[in-house]
Amino acid sequence: MPHPRQETLNHPDALDCTVYRPDEQDPDAEEQDLGDAKVLITGAFETPVDWDAHQREDYFGEEDPTHFVTAHTSWPRAATTWPCRPVWTRW
Repeated sequence: MPHPRQETLNHPDALDCTVYRPDEQDPDAEEQDLGDAKVLITGAFETPVDWDAHQREDYFGEEDPTHFVTAHTSWPRAATTWPCRPVWTRW
């Protein structure tokens, strides 16, 4: 569910961050810098109910699933190529 951009930017618990996007075609390429933003962690990540054990293992790999969260990311200036939307991230 989308979170209003300004609400994320103004939220007292929102954290400052810099967002990078990896090159999905070339893992050795330099990441694209998407700029400074605010991230609001809204809770623990919950896997979709239709994921089986293999899909969960593939997604989390060696990482502890409790380290994954659901968050909203917003940029101070309007972004045209990276909209504010819920994201799943590892913290």
